[in-house]
Amino acid sequence: TQLKKDYPNQVWTSAVPIDTKFRDASLKHLPASHFASGSRGVFAYKQLLIYLERLAFDEQ
Repeated sequence: TQLKKDYPNQVWTSAVPIDTKFRDASLKHLPASHFASGSRGVFAYKQLLIYLERLAFDEQ
C-alpha cells in the first residue's frame, strides 16, 4: 500500500484477526484480555502493543 511505501518502518505488517471471543467478552461486559487472555485476537493486540512500544522507544 501507499502507507507502507511512504512509512516502511512505521506501518505494522501484521493484522488483528476476526475473533469471536471479542464478541463473547463484550456480551459479558469484560475486556477481551480478561475474558479470553489466550485468544488469537488478544495475542495480536499484544503484538501490536509491543510493536508500538518499540517504535516509541526508537523515536526517543
